[in-house]
Amino acid sequence: YRALTFFFEGVPAPGESGDLAAALAQQQRPPPVSFHKAFREGRCAECHLDKKRFLKEAIPELCWQCHPRPTDEKPWRHAPARVGDCMACHVGHESASPYLLTTVGKSLCFSCHRDSHIEQLPPHAGEHLARCAECHHAHEGGTHPRDVSKPNADKTSGD
Repeated sequence: YRALTFFFEGVPAPGESGDLAAALAQQQRPPPVSFHKAFREGRCAECHLDKKRFLKEAIPELCWQCHPRPTDEKPWRHAPARVGDCMACHVGHESASPYLLTTVGKSLCFSCHRDSHIEQLPPHAGEHLARCAECHHAHEGGTHPRDVSKPNADKTSGD
């Protein structure tokens, strides 16, 4: 036991059972940089009914109790925000990415959007490919599905 704990973290004490896969996954996971406030403060009952297993309410209604509901003012909105699929981009407790995102940069957007198509569009091509959120708002939209809703577009156009 002493030799194992010298070389490895997460080794269960003698007589205890352990989950090797969970211990290894914990070691390989990058440290979190963003936390859900209720989770960080141990206020599990704000979202969960019992022992952190069941949610009090369905998502997105649960999320909208504290977070602003995306407005319906514009005809084109990002699909996950439009249907209330918060967990398509966010995680519930803690994340190695800011804003509780599942990942960062274009890899998040390209998990749904085809990168080969987007990178062919002039503002996105080559060295000018920026992080999508620098120009496009993830929750709100515009009057057209490809509207640029943030003022940084000139930084990516190559001008």
